[in-house]
Amino acid sequence: MSFLNGFRNVARVCQRLSSTSCVRMQQRTAETLCPVTSFSFVPSRAFSCGTGSLNKFHTQGDQELAEFLEEEINLEKEAQVHAALPRIKGFQMEIEGSEVTLSRDYDGESVQVKFNINSSVEDEAPEEEAAEGKDLKSKPRFSVDLARDGQVLTFLCSFPPSVPNNTEPNEDIFDIEEFFVHGGQGHDSPTQYIASAGIIDGDLYNMFMNMLDERGINSDLASGVIDLSTAHEHKLYIKTLQDIRKFLQS
Repeated sequence: MSFLNGFRNVARVCQRLSSTSCVRMQQRTAETLCPVTSFSFVPSRAFSCGTGSLNKFHTQGDQELAEFLEEEINLEKEAQVHAALPRIKGFQMEIEGSEVTLSRDYDGESVQVKFNINSSVEDEAPEEEAAEGKDLKSKPRFSVDLARDGQVLTFLCSFPPSVPNNTEPNEDIFDIEEFFVHGGQGHDSPTQYIASAGIIDGDLYNMFMNMLDERGINSDLASGVIDLSTAHEHKLYIKTLQDIRKFLQS
């Protein structure tokens, strides 16, 4: 009986050794055919490097932003109202970056309207129509310079927060905020006195408005400024998105 037990024990040991040797042999064969480098798993966003899609971008976040910008740019282009910037009749136009200058001559007098589109956009869509989309308008403050004989009379003007949809033809859609007289450097002088139009006599204010109207600074021009500023701001906004996308790919 002890002899049989001893024989069985020897058989079990041989069986285990045989099984272990087989497993080790399989492992060595697999390592030879397909070597594997051990690593520790670190949770991260799934991203495939095999396509080379990261070659253009520093990070996956940059790629996601670039893809979103591409869609946004296409949508903004579809929403463009003007293929080219609108012109304002009777005025020459000069544009440098975000600044726009409109100029004309009036009986030997130089008339200039200047405005900057930065921080000028507001949403004019009524609250009940907000879900249908935004009605973005650029309504910048603008200056009017009337220059003659080395002197300049300047009016600083602005648009009310909202323009009624049913504006009457003779109703002013812009306001005079301030005015002053200078020798040409008053815009940049810290000592220049500037008068507020909000505290002057009503008749004097109306006469100032008539003075501007005679020189073509009226509601028609103000509406043109809104259209021009809105189109130019939208154009530069799209260009900014495109420049950001190029930056991400650089």
